Amino acid sequence: MRLKNVKPVKLRRLIKEFLSWYPQLKSKTYAVGRCWDMTKEFIDIARSRKLKGDLRAIKADKLPEYKKYDDSHWIVWIDGLHIDFTARQFHPSFTHPRIWRGTHRCSLIQWGDKRKNDLGIDRYIDAWEYIPNVRDK
Repeated sequence: MRLKNVKPVKLRRLIKEFLSWYPQLKSKTYAVGRCWDMTKEFIDIARSRKLKGDLRAIKADKLPEYKKYDDSHWIVWIDGLHIDFTARQFHPSFTHPRIWRGTHRCSLIQWGDKRKNDLGIDRYIDAWEYIPNVRDK
């Protein structure tokens, strides 16, 4: 999905503004290792701007296009729209930002406070994780 197709307009504007603060995210070398920081910062800004919608941090390294990489990976999810600000760290042909809808044959599991606490994730962040569907294994 292209950024120009993102709705509502308020979300599209916020994404554009966020990208203007970090133009270096187009570069693989800059994007490497910044997925959590960019996800958390975008969520914080969206909350402060009172952006409406179900806003989550998603651990997405089990999605088919990411599972071949060894590290964990975080993206923003808002009302079913995935936004990956650091996708270029994996492949230079990934769009920037990488935006899509759909689960890619995976299921979302919500994290509890203990798991978030164990990883140092703030309680106010709604953290989830993609896991492959059992029947697809």
